[in-house]
Parts: sequence; C-alpha cells; structure tokens
Amino acid sequence: MGQKQSKDPNVNQGPAKSRSQKQLAAVESGPPPAAIEKLQEQTAFNQVEVSKLYETFMGLSDSGRKPLDRETFRRGLGLLEACGLKNLDDSPFVERLFTLLDVNHDGTIDLQEFVIGLSVLCKGTVEEKLERMSPATIAACVCVCVGV
Repeated sequence: MGQKQSKDPNVNQGPAKSRSQKQLAAVESGPPPAAIEKLQEQTAFNQVEVSKLYETFMGLSDSGRKPLDRETFRRGLGLLEACGLKNLDDSPFVERLFTLLDVNHDGTIDLQEFVIGLSVLCKGTVEEKLERMSPATIAACVCVCVGV
C-alpha cells in the first residue's frame, strides 16, 4: 500500500510549495463565502462580480497581506479588461481613479476601497459618485466639461 509520511523534519518529503504556488492555491480555492456576502451587502455588485474582484485583488495583493500601491493597481486594471473594463494604459484616468479609490489617503488601496469604490463608479448613482469626489476633482471635471 502507500508509504507512511515521516515526521522527521530532516527527511525530504518532496518539493516545498513556492510562494506563487501557495498564492495560486489560495485563489483557486475561491473566496470565503462570508467575505463575498459582506462585500455584496456593501456594494451594488452581484456574487459573480464580487468574486471576480476579490480574486483579482487577492492575486495582486499577496493573498490580501498587503494593499495595492499605484503600480500594482495599474497592473490590476489591465487584468480587469477581461471583465469588460476599457484598456486604460497611458491614460491619466488611472492616476485619478487610484486617488478616488484611496479613501483614507494612505497611498494604497485595500480590498474594501477596491471593491466598494469600483461599485460606486460602475453602478452608483450620480449622488454617490459626487460624494466620493474631492472638490478639486469636481472642479477639474467642470472645467473639462465647459471647456475652461
């Protein structure tokens, strides 16, 4: 039959999983249902949309251990093209979107900021969208709209 696994730490039991393999395994196992349910309650996204955003964030954030910095966020938006997001490479919109989602202004975006912010932008009312904008962002939008 099968061989017993040795409990001796000096006995080689095959290759250890690399960090990327562990991250992939965590993403492949799927998001915890409680986390998805909580994010669904806080957003206008359905379960499939929240799950996809959750998995994307986890894949970019070392399985949720670190928030997204600007460069990682830019890379992450590229991954969301598969979900229908327009390619935003070389667009000043990426920088503005990062600033808009970084609600606590710490220079990073955590899971809550990521999913809730995208929900407001993609499915929020005009009032919700304006609520998230700073006065400077609103002024810039007005200037662009009226051609100032």
